[in-house]
Amino acid sequence: MDAKQIQARAGQISKAASEGVPSASLIQLLDPLKQAPMSEEILRSSKIGVIVNRLRQNKDPAVGRLAAELIGKWKKDVGSTKAADGKHATARSSPAIKSSNGTASPAASPAPVKVKTKSTVAPEKRSADADGVKYELTGNKTRDSCLKLMYNGLAFMSEEAPEDVLEKSRAIEVAAFEKFQPETSEPYKTKMRSLFQNLKNKSNPQLRVRIMTGVITPSQFVVMSHQEMKSDERKAEDERIAKENMDKAMVAKEVKVYSTSLTCGRCKEKKIWVWKTSISYRASALHFYMAPVAAFDPNDLSQKARRDLLLLLEGIRGKKNLVLEKGLAGVVDLVVKYSTLQEYGVDQVFLLENANVDTSQRNVVFLVRGEKPRQVQAVAEQIKRVRQTSQIDHEFSIFWVPRRTLVSNQILEEDGVLGDVSISELPIYFIPLEKDLLSLQLEDSFGDLYLRKDPNAVFLTAKALMLLQQSHGLFPRIIGKGDNAKRLVDLLARMRHEASVESSASSISNSPTLSSKPSTTIEDVIILDRSIDPATPLLTQLTYEGLLDEVFTISNNHIEAPTSIRAGMGIPGMGGNAEAKGAGTKASDYSTLRRVLRLIVDDIDEHSPQDVAYAYSGYAPLSIRIVQSVLLKRYLATLTRASAGVVQQAKVAEEGVGASLGVKAGFKPFEDALRNVKGPSVEIEQGNEGKDGKSRERARAILKGSGTSAGKDKEKEKVTLVVFVGGVCYAEVAACRFVAGQLEKEGRARRIVVLTTSMISGDRMVGAAVQRQDSGNENTNGKP
Repeated sequence: MDAKQIQARAGQISKAASEGVPSASLIQLLDPLKQAPMSEEILRSSKIGVIVNRLRQNKDPAVGRLAAELIGKWKKDVGSTKAADGKHATARSSPAIKSSNGTASPAASPAPVKVKTKSTVAPEKRSADADGVKYELTGNKTRDSCLKLMYNGLAFMSEEAPEDVLEKSRAIEVAAFEKFQPETSEPYKTKMRSLFQNLKNKSNPQLRVRIMTGVITPSQFVVMSHQEMKSDERKAEDERIAKENMDKAMVAKEVKVYSTSLTCGRCKEKKIWVWKTSISYRASALHFYMAPVAAFDPNDLSQKARRDLLLLLEGIRGKKNLVLEKGLAGVVDLVVKYSTLQEYGVDQVFLLENANVDTSQRNVVFLVRGEKPRQVQAVAEQIKRVRQTSQIDHEFSIFWVPRRTLVSNQILEEDGVLGDVSISELPIYFIPLEKDLLSLQLEDSFGDLYLRKDPNAVFLTAKALMLLQQSHGLFPRIIGKGDNAKRLVDLLARMRHEASVESSASSISNSPTLSSKPSTTIEDVIILDRSIDPATPLLTQLTYEGLLDEVFTISNNHIEAPTSIRAGMGIPGMGGNAEAKGAGTKASDYSTLRRVLRLIVDDIDEHSPQDVAYAYSGYAPLSIRIVQSVLLKRYLATLTRASAGVVQQAKVAEEGVGASLGVKAGFKPFEDALRNVKGPSVEIEQGNEGKDGKSRERARAILKGSGTSAGKDKEKEKVTLVVFVGGVCYAEVAACRFVAGQLEKEGRARRIVVLTTSMISGDRMVGAAVQRQDSGNENTNGKP
């Protein structure tokens, strides 16, 4: 083969490798190169050496061995050619020299050619010390240490000669010093640590190859970002993951297929679609105008979280130590038992905050929320500590809950550990605490939202609600009150638009990723910002579960009671109710609201309660009154002794919801009263955007209350979601259950499911605001 044929073959090999052709085809392309004469000039012009060298990491060992064999042969060929050229040049340039007596003396002997020898150390154990390399070349201790780091990174899993690795390491250090000098500066040290971690990254072996072969020059390498250093395969994989990440979080695990062999049990039609899983089949008639008909079962969320966690653990072979963020320990306990974790290889469990993970297992897995820089920093510090104190070459994995963030990547990169870890996402959002209570279990959502102005809780709530819309169809109606409620509704609209655009642009399936049809199970969503009613959590909860939370603090459905209580001694006495007062024009006007919404009810029968005020022995939570203004309009109008005109308006609004999609009856006829509540009111309807009459009639029927395909006997399956942004207390949850009971008595039965960012109480609210001088002495039960 001549130079042109070799160059053409290089292009064929490169194309075949990028297209993922079978290994047999690659071997067929590589075999003729064994007989091809190779020179340094041909290698440089055709770049075939770089192309074939990449194949050494091929998944097929046969391809890898053949590529390594070719690279070794070409190195010998080029080396022998250089040696021969050197001898001829010396002979030609060394004429005989006449001696002083006139006789010719023989030419001077040529200088001995230094032959580079390969390292005898195993590739995975190579380092400057193991290779016996003298790296003290700069005369500066700091720079020499950084030079050693570069050598260790380049030599890892390499078969290059130590002299070549040292030469390249020296060039990189010089380039970095010229760019970030002096050597005592933090940018220089940080950059060298980052370069080392990227060089030693086991998932990016091509970076070392590209540097050693000159594809990436030292001056280019020292200014590259972590993203730029990734291999082409890794970049493509990251793009695929980023593109599919939202879809994975939103699409059910089942695969939709069409069948004419199964019969729908409802309409007896043959043409149906089937959700096929590994263990079951569920069928329903193929009516394209219909929304998904999956029943709303909170346990599905627990099962999904459990499956996702175990699948990630299963992907890490062998025994592993699990390091949990303290706030996630209870969440994990809710979805999976410790015995099950042991079955999937978990040996010991540690808390991140204790910083005591040991080195007993090669695999170390961190399960942490990625939104908190402090937690990410703690992960980086523990990885560095384990790496420095252990003699084992550990494999580190991080499962970010619920998502990976740019901040987490940046912190890990700055600490020089990003290249040392394998990163995955564990999309755990709402976790069922009870069958009608779901929580994101964010540790301090109240403090984040209202003290630190961190909107992350709103974003995560929107992501979680999008998941529910994907599974159950669009929420026909969303009603909200408060600033964060408005932000959440706007964010949901934007996410829905983005999902629809991405789906129409990339999906080739018969149905879009996010259904454009209204849900037949979830009738409406009521979103409440905690800031509209900050007084209620500060009052003493007088329901059973509320009292337990007040006295012992419920954490992830668990309480820690003293031994004396568990032995049967009495519960300490509770304090009296606090008086709720107005907080000025920027807060809800409780003085007016107390009168117009009758927040204080004197005649309360706690044994047979008739109003939600029983939860606080005479005080009706403002948040629940707002829920009643949507669901129990006639009851609230009668309770507040409204005029006959208002009562009539309440009746019309309650019975006529959805009669005309242009008329929104969210808070009617209580808009005037609710103007005294802090924040804007918002109401939107979804699923009525279609031009076809069927979609509009469908949305209208659902909002009117008779839209279930199975008829009135399915009305008990209707669901109203009440979302508390910023936290909810257990007494408010009990009050929502009371409202559901009132609806059932009126013959309008429905499930009310409470969704929240976290559980809250007066102690937790005050604790979030108090600046403790000694954070290490905080009470574990959250009480100040």
